[in-house]
Amino acid sequence: KENPNNKSVAVVGKAGGKEWKVMTAADKAPYIATAEKKKEEYEKAIRAYNLGLDEDDE
Repeated sequence: KENPNNKSVAVVGKAGGKEWKVMTAADKAPYIATAEKKKEEYEKAIRAYNLGLDEDDE
């Protein structure tokens, strides 16, 4: 194989999950805040997209 040090998605995901479980709430806070902000941005974009589709249907 060309890249024997590359890890599969499953291995990386398990390692990340293991680290997340041992983090304190304070350590997780910035990640949770970022995720909430990104979710709001996504929902806003989806609403705008869907409104655009509704206007085209008429």
